[in-house]
Amino acid sequence: MNNFYLEDQQLQRLVKRYLPPDFFTWANKQLDDFGAHCAGAISERAVHTDRDGEPRLIKYDKFGNEISKVWVNEGYQKTVQETYDTGIVGYIHKDIPELGHKGNYVYAFTQGYLLSQAEAGFYCPVTLTKATAYLLDRYATEAIKQRFLPHVLATGEDELYEGATFLTERQGGSDVGANEVKAELAGSYYQLTGEKYFASNAGTCGVAMVLARTAGGAPGTKGLSLFAVPWEENRVNGKLRIRRLKDKLGVRAVPSVEVEFFRQKVI
Repeated sequence: MNNFYLEDQQLQRLVKRYLPPDFFTWANKQLDDFGAHCAGAISERAVHTDRDGEPRLIKYDKFGNEISKVWVNEGYQKTVQETYDTGIVGYIHKDIPELGHKGNYVYAFTQGYLLSQAEAGFYCPVTLTKATAYLLDRYATEAIKQRFLPHVLATGEDELYEGATFLTERQGGSDVGANEVKAELAGSYYQLTGEKYFASNAGTCGVAMVLARTAGGAPGTKGLSLFAVPWEENRVNGKLRIRRLKDKLGVRAVPSVEVEFFRQKVI
């Protein structure tokens, strides 16, 4: 296929049906361009990422210091930047300059559908970033919004922070009510201790939304709280460590890891 959008007439009909006319006129051209790009350069990069360029954990620097960095290839990085610049996350929450109003999930999910045909591992981090943006926009204080949202919603004008959601722990799996990661109040912020056993987009995110249990809370899910964890500053300060990358059968393009927290500063 040369264009995942133009060669899918049913998709075009659905987009036209569910988008307002002015939005559709603009979006139709954008999806045409993105559909061609997904079928072309992004697909080529996906083949390289899946076969030879999958993420790698750089555990130590040349001096033997533990740094827990995740390496991704240049093509992966380019796809990330180009994809977010289209507004696949940002235009859900902020105005599209050419239209003067926000986009919506119909448009964003259509972009995701096109991107997934090239590589699901490129779209997985986008969905995590969408979830992060939604949580911050809906539930965060103004101070936290001002700190993170411009980066999570970036479309080229600010440094991009991809998002992540860290839920899974080894003793509970999908039963998050069994989670044990602790959050202790330390002045104006909290500190996390414990581990997350399957944390996708760790190492490449700018901020992660992490479930943790505060002291004196109720058992099960009622006792869990959600925290915004700035990734890089805590990594550099040695407050978190990546134990290993998961060896997965599928979706190998996105790094999924085991993360340990050591009294990590969160918000």
